[in-house]
Amino acid sequence: IPATAQITLADAPRELSVDRLRGLGAGRITLIPAEQGITLQAQGIAGHAAFPDGTLSAAVVLLDTLRELELLPERERTLAAQLQQIFASPYGEPIGLAQEDAPSGRLTLNAGLWQATTPGSLTLLADIRYPVTREGNAIIAALRDQLATVATDISLVDNWRDVPPFYLPEEDSTRQVL
Repeated sequence: IPATAQITLADAPRELSVDRLRGLGAGRITLIPAEQGITLQAQGIAGHAAFPDGTLSAAVVLLDTLRELELLPERERTLAAQLQQIFASPYGEPIGLAQEDAPSGRLTLNAGLWQATTPGSLTLLADIRYPVTREGNAIIAALRDQLATVATDISLVDNWRDVPPFYLPEEDSTRQVL
C-alpha cells in the first residue's frame, strides 16, 4: 500500500493552498514547485497488501485532494471519484468483492502502482489476495461485472496474471518441516 503519491499539474493556480483541506488530504499534502507547474505530494500510511489494517493509500489521499481542490477537468474528476470509491477499502467492499474463508481470511484489494505513461491514460497494478477456497477467474469476472456498473472508463487488461493462493492445512506433515 503506497506511502506516497504525487502528481505534477502544469496548469495549477499559482495561489493554490492546501491549508483548508478537510478530507483525507488534510495534513497529508505537500506542495512542491515544479519546473512547469506544481507537484502535489500525498503522504499515506504504508503497509503490506496482505495486511492492510491501519494503512491509508497515498493514492486515495491524492485522489481525494484533487477532487476537493477541484483541480481536474470533468472526465478526470469522474474517474477520480470512481477510483476513490473502488479503493476506499482494502477489502473490496465498495466494488462488491468482499469475501473471506476460515483458512485464509478476507480478500484484500490494493492498487500499489499507479502510472500515467501516455496522455489520457492511467495504468494501475492491482494486487488481489483472495481466499484459498475461491477461484481467480471468478474473482476477475465479478470485478469486471462490478466495474461495468461503477465506471465507464475503467477496464481490465486481458493479460492479467493469476497466482493462486498457497495454503497448507494445519494437519499437513510438510508444515512440520517448515
